[in-house]
Amino acid sequence: MLIEERLKELKEKINEKVPNGISVRDVEFEGPELVIYTDDPKRFADEADLIRILARDLRKRIVIRPTIWKIPKKR
Repeated sequence: MLIEERLKELKEKINEKVPNGISVRDVEFEGPELVIYTDDPKRFADEADLIRILARDLRKRIVIRPTIWKIPKKR
């Protein structure tokens, strides 16, 4: 299975478990960890057991990071 296919599968599973109102912008591997990028990292923290449940069900270490929008350089 290609990494891109695995990430797509994991993102679908994450979106099934994450409550409405919490956006998941991207999912990436960083070594043994699965990084979830979101616009609402505080809302992830407010959901008491969400990260623990995701880690258990996906069998991955989970890191939540805010989405960072890149500003294009002016020429």
